[in-house]
Amino acid sequence: MLAKILVVQGNSPIGPMLQKVLEKAGHDVVLANSTSDSFSVPLESSPSLVITDCMHANCDDSLDTLRHVHEAAPQAKIIALFSGIGDQTERQAVANQPGVVRVLNDPFEVGGLLELMRNTMNVSS
Repeated sequence: MLAKILVVQGNSPIGPMLQKVLEKAGHDVVLANSTSDSFSVPLESSPSLVITDCMHANCDDSLDTLRHVHEAAPQAKIIALFSGIGDQTERQAVANQPGVVRVLNDPFEVGGLLELMRNTMNVSS
């Protein structure tokens, strides 16, 4: 496997799609739902990269998710997917969270995400 990746989804259906694409690219992927008990997965999986959606209606929920991910997996670099629903202040708050290396606006192209991963992690996909 190229990288151990945790995909954290909130209310978005994007998680399973990302899991399939990333596994097809050869990565070891764990899917967690930030609204369920399985959110303890970061501690168990020791990911090198976390991709999380910040597409929640409530920015505070997204910030709490990011804080939890960073506390549980401080070694992981975080790529936050951000919907255009929020304003620039919310996007900046997401970008300023510990561990966040990049905020990617939604909609995004999967190829762009894979390229960003290569740049962030120095892995090939």
